[in-house]
Amino acid sequence: MAATLERELPGLDARIDPGIAIDQFPGPAAIIGSARRALVANTYWLNAGLAGPGDNRSLPAGLAAGLLALFHTGRPQHLSLPLPGNRDGVVALDVSCLPCEAGGEAAALVIACDRSASHLVQAALADGREFHRGLVLCSSDTTFEIDQAGRFTYVGPSGFLGYADFELNGREIRGLVCERYRHAGEIVFTSRESVTDAELWFTARNGEEQCFVLSLMPFFGDDGEWGGLRGVGREITGQRTLEAEVRRARRAQQRIDSVLYAMCTEAQPSAMIAVGVAALLESIDVEACIVAHADDGGFDSILAVSEADVSEAGPALRLRDDQAILDLYTHICRQSDSALRIGELEHHSVLVAPTRYGGRINGALGCLRERNLHESNGHVAWSDGDRHLVRSIAGQMGVAIAQFDLFERTPGARAR
Repeated sequence: MAATLERELPGLDARIDPGIAIDQFPGPAAIIGSARRALVANTYWLNAGLAGPGDNRSLPAGLAAGLLALFHTGRPQHLSLPLPGNRDGVVALDVSCLPCEAGGEAAALVIACDRSASHLVQAALADGREFHRGLVLCSSDTTFEIDQAGRFTYVGPSGFLGYADFELNGREIRGLVCERYRHAGEIVFTSRESVTDAELWFTARNGEEQCFVLSLMPFFGDDGEWGGLRGVGREITGQRTLEAEVRRARRAQQRIDSVLYAMCTEAQPSAMIAVGVAALLESIDVEACIVAHADDGGFDSILAVSEADVSEAGPALRLRDDQAILDLYTHICRQSDSALRIGELEHHSVLVAPTRYGGRINGALGCLRERNLHESNGHVAWSDGDRHLVRSIAGQMGVAIAQFDLFERTPGARAR
């Protein structure tokens, strides 16, 4: 080794006693002869399970190859050498092979540093990153990072709102928030503190609205300046849609219950019908509700009418034109005696439901909606909630009309 240093740096005297270097080196070290057998070795070398002086075992293949290259080229060699450790572990050594002389013959000074702890830390960090990445990906529908201006700098592999990750790069996230949530989005995406379970609605690529629950964490640069936010999001559009449907169904049932309760508070059938029509008018956005009576000969009379205040709403309905209403009910029930139908009467759209008792039609319940107030895209819309309410009340109204026939309409019923 000293001769080599002298050839390369003739002005430098750097003679080193290999034996002393081996004894004082704080790791495995040995002098290996040209036959690739250990001539001198320290305790660390032997404790590592490597062949020492007088040991006929071969050196590990990687080390033997490095020594062969050193003896062939005369140049130092550096290599990594994994060795079996205790408890099925692996000891990772960083090995340096330096040319030297021993007994006047070419030899190699081999020194090694145990890098097992460093390698274990790096492996643990890699496993930890993969572990947490897997948790994030399986527990969220999207992951992203935005800068100080709210522009995407990273989007996870699953994309966001139907966009691929590369399509959102550099795009501002606040531009994807629905209009009614813009103010909330401004607060969330400029936060300097962590945000948990922030619910926002976004406009997806296909134009539909999607609801996400976001959790965000701010990050800061080396100078302590706020750099932006990293976040994960979970889509809950289906859940919120279902909750809205449940609320609508509950409100619809409450409307039905309120009308049925009002009818049950009356004992006289005609009063029951009148109160039910008035309660229905308060439960639905219409201008009038009308109940007509029918017998085997067809519709013959109006039993109850409840009309909203139309003084400012538009042209008043001529409710006393009973025959026009009866003719409309007759026409509609002839078209279908089992379903709701929609007809026209002057300036109104009429939703009509036949009433029954004992399997036959004994009347009809109609709700009138003024066209000038409710028309959209050329027609008046009747929602599913409106239809369900009218259909439900028509069932009870059929019972009330049957009681009216039995106790009030039959000749001599009042006298009894």
